[in-house]
Amino acid sequence: MPGTPYAQAGGAQSPGTPAPQILGIVSIVFGIVGIPASCCCWFIGWIFPVAALVAAVVGLTQARGAEDSRHRPLLIAGAVLGGTGLLLVAAAFVAGLLGTIPGLYDVPGDY
Repeated sequence: MPGTPYAQAGGAQSPGTPAPQILGIVSIVFGIVGIPASCCCWFIGWIFPVAALVAAVVGLTQARGAEDSRHRPLLIAGAVLGGTGLLLVAAAFVAGLLGTIPGLYDVPGDY
């Protein structure tokens, strides 16, 4: 286009969409932070694994049409970490519910 001071390279991302590689790094960081957070405090620990899964799914959707697949392992690892974090949140929630049942952990003969 005449009069444009800077030409864009072909296939460049639009300004509003983050690159899949950035989403992969974000999903890995949120997944790593989400695992201990889900074990320590399940009531707010679900936020990081869900954010990791959302970033990974959005990145994998954007990377579907790209020829360059260097960032896919980051996105898959972020999705796995996010899924693991969500499973730990569910396990911590169930353990918390089981802990409220009176007499569940009582040993016979133990006073």
